[in-house]
Amino acid sequence: IYPADGEAVPVTINGVTSNAVVAGGAGAFSVVFPTATIPYSATPYTITYAYAGDDNLNAATNNTDTALTVNKASATVQLYDLVTTYNGSAHVVTNTTTPAGLSVTVTYAGHTWAPTNAGSYAVTGTVSDVNYQGSQTGTLVISQKELTVTGAVAQDKVYDGNNKAQITGATLVGKVGSDDVTLANATTGTCAQATAGTGISVATAPMT
Repeated sequence: IYPADGEAVPVTINGVTSNAVVAGGAGAFSVVFPTATIPYSATPYTITYAYAGDDNLNAATNNTDTALTVNKASATVQLYDLVTTYNGSAHVVTNTTTPAGLSVTVTYAGHTWAPTNAGSYAVTGTVSDVNYQGSQTGTLVISQKELTVTGAVAQDKVYDGNNKAQITGATLVGKVGSDDVTLANATTGTCAQATAGTGISVATAPMT
């Protein structure tokens, strides 16, 4: 003998109670709980249910033989701003998630602080949420900043039999803040000819 269809069976999970209804002719019952009331848990939830009894059946209270395991749902992470150029500031990789709005912890080569210097850094974005899990990896590439040299002038000279030239006025443009950058190969050059003349072109080694 089973409880009659339509009879109520209170079911409690995580302190929330909802009435199930017997249906199907064999005493089976089912109930739906909103997922917000049953978040992920490292240990299973105990399901407690009771039956009030009727004219033919005795009551059954606080049955706790059934457990519910709630695992974290999967989420996806998308990383952005992975390619940039050195500018003296920390370069932060941004992200979005599906579902939207989840908290993400981003690490750079294993560190939580964003890097500043030029180079390549392994990036991992990991969802930090009670009910969702997921991660994404990428590589942050910070390119070196290009500098330019202005004001370099080859000085006139009196013929001396060699093709050396003196360069003055070379200045670096584009340096970031107080970065200590030295301009090399900025004071000497090589004339296209060793003989006297005017408008002689002067070549220099790369100014670095």
